[in-house]
Amino acid sequence: GESFARQERKYILEDIRDLAAAINPERIKGLKGSSDDLANPDYLRIKEQINLIRSASPIYHHVYLLGSRLGKVFFFFDFTHINGNADAAFPGELLKESPKELNAVFSTGEAFIGGPFINKWGIWLNSYAPVKDLTTRETLAVLGVDIDWAVWSRRIFKERFKGITISGIVWIILTGSFIVFQINSVVWQRSTFSEKILSLVVQSIGDGVII
Repeated sequence: GESFARQERKYILEDIRDLAAAINPERIKGLKGSSDDLANPDYLRIKEQINLIRSASPIYHHVYLLGSRLGKVFFFFDFTHINGNADAAFPGELLKESPKELNAVFSTGEAFIGGPFINKWGIWLNSYAPVKDLTTRETLAVLGVDIDWAVWSRRIFKERFKGITISGIVWIILTGSFIVFQINSVVWQRSTFSEKILSLVVQSIGDGVII
């Protein structure tokens, strides 16, 4: 179970890194981080990419692109799906609950995955990856995804249950084999004992005939 959880986190982190790398940093430079972006071709292209990410990866409950300005984190783009309703933040809208791990991605340029994180919408496993300038390696934006902790927990539980089931089957097979071996051993011992008794009887009969 724990090994599966670590491996899954690793896969998600690799995935979010690849997705962030697919976003053209030059398009990020063309954004203002305000409502003016709504008609910007660069914004529309990024929106299309993020919508594709959300559609291709249903486990990603929230997908968004964030910027940092004057020490505050804001949305470049947000596609949020809560209880079946789209609830997207506008470009430039501040992220009200910003975990310190997210701020660290802006400062270090290192991707991150962790959780559970709690906000008013629920409990989440969060993953963040930087979108960097190809020349200066400066972090221009951070791509974020949130995974519903309940969905994540069910995946881990199913894997643990599968492991327990497999272990149980192996235990039953081994135990059954041992029992069969013990029965065969007892049968063999009884058979050998019976053969010895029969041999003694035959010998006794032979002795009687000689007399």
